[in-house]
Amino acid sequence: MCDLCKSAHEDQLHALWSCPELDVIWSDVSAWSFRMTSSFDSFKELVQWIFQNQKQQKLFANPPPVELELLKINFDGAVFSESNCSGAGVVIRNRQGFVIASLLQKFSQAFAPLEVEVLAAARALEFAAELGIKHTVLEGDSLMLIQALKNGYVDLSPCGLLLDDVRCRSNFFTPLHYSHVKRGGNKVVHYLV
Repeated sequence: MCDLCKSAHEDQLHALWSCPELDVIWSDVSAWSFRMTSSFDSFKELVQWIFQNQKQQKLFANPPPVELELLKINFDGAVFSESNCSGAGVVIRNRQGFVIASLLQKFSQAFAPLEVEVLAAARALEFAAELGIKHTVLEGDSLMLIQALKNGYVDLSPCGLLLDDVRCRSNFFTPLHYSHVKRGGNKVVHYLV
């Protein structure tokens, strides 16, 4: 049951799109006016519609003002080999677990799984910086990536250069913590991608 509206089962689509309590967020963004006239059976269907109709991909581009609290940025990458592309999803939450912002990013190339995870981490930090968020925990389900970021691992492979990009972006944040979460704990952002 949804904690906000208490009237519907909470799934990804409801939590990020169809909950009536989100009206205050969506009503301020004219690019998303189709929300009131279109319905979707799943979050995947909504995302496909957004990409097909080239709507802007910053789903919550006008977040409420954020106090100096530590926010959690969950990210995930996915490879869609059947369409030869990749994607990144980002969900930013406050300490109560409420979504502050989310983002979808489509890449027109099917990257290797670790590469798309690193690209998703870089995009997550870039998005948070665009929103002015400075105090955060970056959380993903790739243990190899999180360990590399925590330990300052140096690598000369293409992933190493992407890791350097993530590290450069991390300089914007004070503090920035890294956290690994199992895939089950990263469900919302996983289904977002």
